[in-house]
Amino acid sequence: MRFMFFIFIFLCLFPCIKSNAVSMSAQKKYPNVLLSNDYGILSENDLGDFSWGFPKNKRFPFHPKKVGGNYWQCFPRESIKITLQDTGSSISEIGWKDNIADLKIEVRVNQNLVHEYEMRKLWSVADFEKRFNKWREMMKGEKYVCLAGDFVNYEHKNENGNERDVYGWIFEKIKTKKGCDSYLYSCHPTYEAYLKRKAQEASYNFPRN
Repeated sequence: MRFMFFIFIFLCLFPCIKSNAVSMSAQKKYPNVLLSNDYGILSENDLGDFSWGFPKNKRFPFHPKKVGGNYWQCFPRESIKITLQDTGSSISEIGWKDNIADLKIEVRVNQNLVHEYEMRKLWSVADFEKRFNKWREMMKGEKYVCLAGDFVNYEHKNENGNERDVYGWIFEKIKTKKGCDSYLYSCHPTYEAYLKRKAQEASYNFPRN
């Protein structure tokens, strides 16, 4: 009877163990890219995409005093706030046809720790509104959300006696179990595609001075 009970428990747990196995092996193969639990959302290639090109695919550990480098973090949905704001002004790059928008992601881990993700480029309200709505649909009903960004700033703030550590990031990717959206990098990276892209870059003939 005890033997049958053990088999029952194993069969119940095995799907969960299997679903997290990819992420665990990926962290060993590509360390120092994922700064949190991935909750079964990320794949090995998601981490490899930010590691390929480094010696032995090994990244240096994250440090708040060393800016640069893309990292993944995953958070409970309720800790994430996305805001879209019409700035009231326009620029020639978009033909003066629409106002520039400010799209931001704020993750409040607790009252003393905040992550802020900003966009890499200025876009119009209409363009950012499409992305804003896409993100909301991707996160709808999801328990966890993963964000990738290029680390650019750390600041310790004291506002009215409230101390906070604020980490600044440039947005790169957002991913849930429903899907993914990215800015520069592919949402479906492969090592073969990486090698092809590097070969193309090496073939470019840059003018000599």
